[in-house]
Amino acid sequence: RRTPSPRRLCEYLDSSVPMGCIVTKEASEEQRQEICKEAAKEMATLCLEPAASRADKIIVKLPPDFEKMKEVREKLLKLQEDATSGKPGEGDNAKSSGGGGIMGMITKGLEKVGDAIGDTVAASFGALAEMMEASIKGLEGPMAEIAKDLIAAKKTEILKVLSNAIVSSGVENAEVLCRGESKTAISEHFVQKSAISLGKQLLPDCGEFIKQHKAIQAWNAAVVAYNKAVEKLKAAGLADKFKLEGIDGDIKQYICEQTVLGLGAQMGDEETKVREDPRGKPVRYPQIFTKVFTKHKLLESDWRQVAGN
Repeated sequence: RRTPSPRRLCEYLDSSVPMGCIVTKEASEEQRQEICKEAAKEMATLCLEPAASRADKIIVKLPPDFEKMKEVREKLLKLQEDATSGKPGEGDNAKSSGGGGIMGMITKGLEKVGDAIGDTVAASFGALAEMMEASIKGLEGPMAEIAKDLIAAKKTEILKVLSNAIVSSGVENAEVLCRGESKTAISEHFVQKSAISLGKQLLPDCGEFIKQHKAIQAWNAAVVAYNKAVEKLKAAGLADKFKLEGIDGDIKQYICEQTVLGLGAQMGDEETKVREDPRGKPVRYPQIFTKVFTKHKLLESDWRQVAGN
């Protein structure tokens, strides 16, 4: 078995060094930052490919406007209930223009639009609610699959954008990122906190694929249904009361951002595993990489190696 040299042994020792050892100077704060900057980039790059291989675990959250859709559906169901029950001042189960209060205004509004969905006001609201319900259900499944499908189709382009971002990053507070308490700090720094910027960079390569995906087709159908419901409530004089606005259907940028965030989360899981045992990883400076993440003392000789001096 080969015995480590005295110099190598001493590099891992603290201030108590046996007599006769060849000791190199401890790295300065600035030098430690440079060493950790390199280690952070190596860690992020190391975690990219494993993260992409777990794309099936990435679920794109439904867009924020999805809550508006659910809200309109609930309002329509409540209006249907009120119209059916014939509450004083609210209900009016007949299609005639009579009645007072809110439901009288609603009835007149629906007649004015001239879109008789059913035989009664309640049926009109019920039909709109069913339309919204079908659109919402048709959206959830495809949206859960779009990140996985996008990464499968555009993996090369996506990893290139993320790799370039890692290489070009300035990595402020690198020592804290590498040697602080957080086990996912590097992934959060490089990817999750830059999701908006990275999403914009992905859009030129990924936009057309996203546009053709069934999730976007389902989303567009849901937006059409929502906007139709809003227009009918406006015609009935209720848009201001419920503070309803139309929805812009373009969510390609949002899909790119959510895919980046999902990859960042998977990178964080991989980063946590690497930190537990950083030895023997395929990086440029494996021994220094191990010292950084096991929090051993960093030396000026480590800095010279990383800096090429």
